[in-house]
Formats: sequence, C-alpha cells, structure tokens
Amino acid sequence: MPNRIHAQKARLSVTAALLGATALTSLPSASVAEIVYGEMVDLTFGSEWVVGDSAANAVSNGGLVVFGGAYDLSVRRIFRWTEETGMENLADFNGDGTISGLGNEWATADTRYVYYMRTNSDGSILAGTASDGDQLRGYIWAGETGMVKLADFNGDGTISGTGLEWNNGTAFIEGISDDGSVVTGWGYNTLTSRAQAFRWTAETGMVILADFNGDGTISGTGAEWATFQGRPADISGDGSVVVGSAKGSAEGPYSNRDQSFRWTAETGMMNLADFNGDGKLVEPARSGPRITAGPTPYQPTAQW
Repeated sequence: MPNRIHAQKARLSVTAALLGATALTSLPSASVAEIVYGEMVDLTFGSEWVVGDSAANAVSNGGLVVFGGAYDLSVRRIFRWTEETGMENLADFNGDGTISGLGNEWATADTRYVYYMRTNSDGSILAGTASDGDQLRGYIWAGETGMVKLADFNGDGTISGTGLEWNNGTAFIEGISDDGSVVTGWGYNTLTSRAQAFRWTAETGMVILADFNGDGTISGTGAEWATFQGRPADISGDGSVVVGSAKGSAEGPYSNRDQSFRWTAETGMMNLADFNGDGKLVEPARSGPRITAGPTPYQPTAQW
C-alpha cells in the first residue's frame, strides 16, 4: 500500500510539472477524476445520471473498480465505476433508470455517510451503508444480487429486531475480507440503545462479537465484557480476525473506558491491555502528593 501511494504521488507530481497547475483544475467541479500516466480521465464519462457532486470512496486493489457516492436529480446514490460501464447506480438493480423501493431496489433515500464503504480485493463486492427512508442500513452488494440488507437474515423484507435480525437501527461498515465473504461493522438495536460490533457472513448473519457463547445475552464477564458498545476498525484478509475498540459498564472488569480488542471465534473479544488475562487492569500506584483543583484554577491544593 505505501508503495502504491508513493507511486500515485509521483505520477501526480510529474503530471503537474508537465501540464501545469491550470490543467489540474480544468475538469468540472462535479466530476470524479484521476490522473493516469499523464492523461486526465473523467470517471463520470458516459454516466449521465450524475448531475451533482460526486466523490470516490473505495477502490479495488488493481485500481480498475471505483466506488463512491453521487447525486442524481434528488439524492445521493452509491455508484460503481469501471472504464467499460461508467458510473452504475447500484440502487437501480434492473437498470431501468428508476428505483422502485421494492426487493433489491430498497435504497430510495439520501445516502449519507457514503464513506462507510469497503470493497473486496477485485472490486466485485461492496459493503456499505445506505438509507431505505427509515434507517441507514448495512448492505452487501454483488452484481448478481444487488444491494442486500445485512440485517434481513431471512430475506423477507422486514427486520424483526430480535435474534440474528437484532440490528433494527442504523449500521456502519468498517471492513471486508479479501474475497468479500466476511463483513464487519457496528449497528444499533433500538430496543437496547446499544451499538454492537458485529461480524457477518451469509451463513451466520450479523453475529454480535460481545456475545461469545451466542445465547443472546452479554454477561459482562470473561470474553463478554463489552456490554455497552463496540466498534470494529478493521478485519484480516481472510476474515478470521477483527480488531477495534469496545466499552463495558462502569461496574464491569474494565470500567466503562474504551478498550482495544482483538476478536477470533476461538477467543472472543480479548482486551489487548489485559496482558495476563485475569479480567482486570492494574491501576497505577500513587506515591506522594497529587495536585487537585483548589478554590480557583490558580490555587491548586496538595492532597494525600
């Protein structure tokens, strides 16, 4: 990744020197553009549904597939771009230019937070967040299936709020495996008002990482310490490891401070700060006086 970034910067610098600063700003403001070997490439070419601002947010490893958000005549939509297809509106599954609101064309409303999207290595699968007019839903997209809601495990078009369909509130995507079969992120349950870290596969649905034994409750002890909230930050290439931060209750083993975690199916959520695994963190010993606030901000008082 660093080598690719350096190469891109070098290409930009060389192109700027060759073409001059004015050439780099000559594209329309609503365009998504890339400089490739000295040529300006307008990624919106041939995709006339984009009439407002657009921004690219994810790219495949080879750089041939780009995902992002763009405005049509009314709201922001999710797009996928290739040189052959131009900017495809992913909400328009059948490609007829309309979005019915039914089946795989459920993403009818303005999609905020389009930067919560992740693509797999070859750009064939995208996971992200889109709005159905009620909530921001986590989804996974493939060309054959269109946009499928992660929380709708049984595929009946409704989300019960219980069991594997616990995520009846908003959801945000933070990572996807290289092959696109595993997705991680965090979502809300409106009944509990808790944000839970999850790992999704088509076989398992949205599994809450803090519910280690899978009984539908989070005990607050052992591998189920994260009773309050969790937020993944990344996932390994094979999807077997999730890392992020989580928080338990004030009465729990780690208080209610954000704690770094590493999750696997075998271990559950391991608190990285708990080196010996005894379920508690050592408070630093205090020796000598410590300074606390006095009568005014300018009059500290020594306290033993």
